[in-house]
Amino acid sequence: LHAVVHGLGCWRAVTVGGFFPIQTLSPGYAAVMRVPLLAGREFTYRDEQPPRVLIVNQAFARHYWPNQNPIGKRIGVGRATEGSEVVGVLGDIQNTALATDIHPEIFIPFAQLPWASMNLLVRTGGDPHTYVAAIRRAVLAIDKDQPVTKVMTMEELLAEGASQPRFVTTLLGGLAAIGLLLALVGIYGAVAYSVSQRTQEMGIRMALGADRRDILRLVLRQGLAPACAGIVLGAIASLALTRLMANLLYHVSTADPATFTAGALLFAGVATIASYLPARRATRVDPIVVLRES
Repeated sequence: LHAVVHGLGCWRAVTVGGFFPIQTLSPGYAAVMRVPLLAGREFTYRDEQPPRVLIVNQAFARHYWPNQNPIGKRIGVGRATEGSEVVGVLGDIQNTALATDIHPEIFIPFAQLPWASMNLLVRTGGDPHTYVAAIRRAVLAIDKDQPVTKVMTMEELLAEGASQPRFVTTLLGGLAAIGLLLALVGIYGAVAYSVSQRTQEMGIRMALGADRRDILRLVLRQGLAPACAGIVLGAIASLALTRLMANLLYHVSTADPATFTAGALLFAGVATIASYLPARRATRVDPIVVLRES
């Protein structure tokens, strides 16, 4: 077993200005969480005593000290009268939510900034659930009044964090699929009905000597014209409405060209089929039969 404690909060870094998420860590955090140490060193138990030290993430170093070595830089945190020395740089990781961008973060030894609420992180060599009882006994042996609650694996924690976005995405995807199906059925029905109403016109054209291929081209052109106009208007409306979904997407553009192109081709294909099939059936009817029915 390898265990560390970890806490998350927000503090003001006076030297660089602004509020930043601050992680309070015990030694060994990077090893337990497999976070790459890009420069410098991790915390040790010697850091429980002054001088004050801290670690920053790669986003912090890249933002405030581009093309510089951040090791040895000093940052004033909170109401501290002296700055803390940067002793290491950790790789960027998600500490708040999966669907958020990486922001500059600061890591401080737990002993230098103890918080009442902390997380115990444990890396095991087997099934984590088999170690829960032993971990609970170890904690109670240190403090019998300390409750051990909300025990879960990292996979379960990630699944819990993604459950709400997954539900919303699934719901919207289902509604979008139903809307797409209704739109396809509506386009096919409207175009096919419009073409079928022109059966007599096609019969008259053929009786007057029009070629069947010419009639098919005419029907397809006239059937696709309103469909293409609707596709263009729909694409414009979709581009305007996709801004409402921007907060539900993570690193996915709301104006994805492949999605809009596929949608346009799908609707155009349905309109083409809806125009072609009734027109093809109509051109196979004997013009004399059509003229008699008229």
